[in-house]
Amino acid sequence: MVDFLALYPGQGAQKPAMALDFYREFSAVRTLFALASDISGVDLHKLLSEGTEEALQKTLNTQLAVTLANVSATTVARELSLNLIAHAGFSLGELSAYWASGVLSAEGLFTLVKRRGEILSTSGTIQTDKLIMVALLGLGFEEVSHILRKNNATALFCTNDNSATQVVVSGAEAEFFRLERDFKAGGVKRIVRLKVGGAFHTPLMGEVQEEFAQSIAGLNFKDPQECLYSSVSGSPVTTGKEAKELCVRQFTSVVKWRGLMESLKNPLAVELGPGRVLTPLFKGHCYPGGSYEELLAIKRGVVDEL
Repeated sequence: MVDFLALYPGQGAQKPAMALDFYREFSAVRTLFALASDISGVDLHKLLSEGTEEALQKTLNTQLAVTLANVSATTVARELSLNLIAHAGFSLGELSAYWASGVLSAEGLFTLVKRRGEILSTSGTIQTDKLIMVALLGLGFEEVSHILRKNNATALFCTNDNSATQVVVSGAEAEFFRLERDFKAGGVKRIVRLKVGGAFHTPLMGEVQEEFAQSIAGLNFKDPQECLYSSVSGSPVTTGKEAKELCVRQFTSVVKWRGLMESLKNPLAVELGPGRVLTPLFKGHCYPGGSYEELLAIKRGVVDEL
């Protein structure tokens, strides 16, 4: 049997019509769509089949839809008998990993994501400046941090350590524009503005973090039943209590994706969610698994031949 590490993308991976192929083929996925729509009050099938890209990019819609796409892909992967032995999610995707490893029920997951999305939807209005997240390609985390320190940045932060040459900065748009020339002069080859509406994983989220902690106080987090890794701590998660604490810490903590991926020994992974965001960041071989066709290809090409 072939063992896979399951990776779950986060906000920014969304695209129209994602997971609808799973919806058409599997009743278990249709049940997930109905549950998520019931809990959230958002008709997610209609959003993904008829909604505009602008509607999908609204924070609450994005968080619900990406999570639904992730768990739909995971459900189908299991239906196809892919052996998922461990789970790790990127930012929002970590919540999908909680569900996949048994920490959260499906009801608990969508309740959590709804509260998270509602709170983050208002986070941009707390600040006077417009908040953004931008990927910088060509430099590492320490190099970008040095540029921020050298320029006395107070409202722009290194928030995602994605790889040795990919970092995300988050914070005030005006501060980013002030430093853009310095990033390019320092070695940044490409700048990509992310499709998110806030400055997540920064100290600017402190008040929001506290509000979120209070809103999920009554939610039940069980101990993981399968191996679970956190991109907040960069380490395994062993208890439900720890998972709940990490879920809250996400708001102001750096995403330690590079360190986490370098520490994992499994040479095979599958990205269970829309797009191919995490596939190129994995130190080993990672298969994209965000569509039914892709999962069937993995089944035929990797599993059935062994």
